[in-house]
Amino acid sequence: MATKGLKYPVYAIYSEDGGVRTYSQGAVAGKSITVSVQYDINNERIYGDDALQLSDQSILGGTITLGLTDLTIETRAILLGHKRKDSNGFIISSDDIAPFVGFGFYGQKAGGGYRSFWYYKVQFGEPNDELETKRDRTTFKTPTISGVFGIDITNNVCEILDWETEAAAKAYLDDMAGIKAKCRKPVASKASGTYTGEQTVTLTAGEGETIYYTLTGLTPSATTGTEYSTAITISGSCALRAIAVKAGNNDSDIATYEYIIA
Repeated sequence: MATKGLKYPVYAIYSEDGGVRTYSQGAVAGKSITVSVQYDINNERIYGDDALQLSDQSILGGTITLGLTDLTIETRAILLGHKRKDSNGFIISSDDIAPFVGFGFYGQKAGGGYRSFWYYKVQFGEPNDELETKRDRTTFKTPTISGVFGIDITNNVCEILDWETEAAAKAYLDDMAGIKAKCRKPVASKASGTYTGEQTVTLTAGEGETIYYTLTGLTPSATTGTEYSTAITISGSCALRAIAVKAGNNDSDIATYEYIIA
């Protein structure tokens, strides 16, 4: 199969508790540059009467090498089992153990359509950190992370599927990794600022999403704040905070608007 591209590397933490394969904490690894997959083949042979009688070419597992435009602190810590240090770093310890993950991606086929790949059980290893001083011409250094994959609890290695559309290939990987769509951050009809007299503010979000808001500085949620249904009257200085929620989706980022009523 000839391919013309590579997109959407995703992962999810693998578990086989209770004898069932499950995934959790699904996320996008970053923007992919290259993926290389090498399979380990058993390659056992039995000869008899000076001729090959039996050959075992079963797949034992293999190696995945992933090149990314960036490997974020959060992704690296999760994939390699590191302890986070505050919100902007992590600590590498000698007893860190990288978790097994499911890992997948998709590419466009040269003849049309898309092909997705999902490896059931992968364990990534620590990448090298490479930096280079700036010279006359800019040289980009991009991270590469490699891992080994093997047979999961169901005795399977991977699944490879063809799709007619890119949306279908992406939706499949989202489903395998348990990645949910994220609600759209609410947008207010009036920007933060100073206003004279009472103001009326409307909020909008994505289709089918419900907005909850607060005017007291509290963090809004489906259980905290007021469900938005009509325009909000701002009669005094306050901080309007809003969030969008929808069943089956992840909550949106919190929108904050600060109003000063003179």
